Amino acid sequence: MNNTLITRTISLISFLMLLCGISSYAQEIGQDFQDVYINGLRYCGFYAPEEFEAALGKPDAVEDYGYMTYCYRMTVTEATPAAVKANIIGEARQLEDCFSYVDYGDGKLNFVAYVIVTDRYVLNGHVRVGDHVSKVREMGGDFQDYKRDDGKGRLVWRPYAFGNFLWNECPEFYYNSDGIITMMSCYYD
Repeated sequence: MNNTLITRTISLISFLMLLCGISSYAQEIGQDFQDVYINGLRYCGFYAPEEFEAALGKPDAVEDYGYMTYCYRMTVTEATPAAVKANIIGEARQLEDCFSYVDYGDGKLNFVAYVIVTDRYVLNGHVRVGDHVSKVREMGGDFQDYKRDDGKGRLVWRPYAFGNFLWNECPEFYYNSDGIITMMSCYYD
């Protein structure tokens, strides 16, 4: 009985120390991770089209994917360092970052979804595609990690400000078998 009490006490103390460490880390680097921002735009916030463009750049296209969506396209080629030295360039493929909104006709756009697959955009001034997924945990909050047998996975993050949002309405970070973020996404439905 005493061993169980001691074990629980140690577990509780360890958990509290972890929480304090995350909180102090956020203070140390001067970031507020209570909410979600992409390049300074608050997720679910309302912005004039010019504010979207100032933060994200001029879109390559505006598409209707269920929501009106600013699309930012980038063509990339993949090659190993040896292939680059031999001047062998891999096949080109197009990547597309998407930021969706609802236009209520009042001059403001409600930012309701994003899918980011390039490293051009940063979440909360802290995490971007190409970072290790452990950086997400540095922001505190609640997490659900869905790791597959092959090592790839999806980490879902519920910031403290999201309260009791459903998990399917929280930011998701897809990562490869090395733990590198390959995509960030979120949509509020």
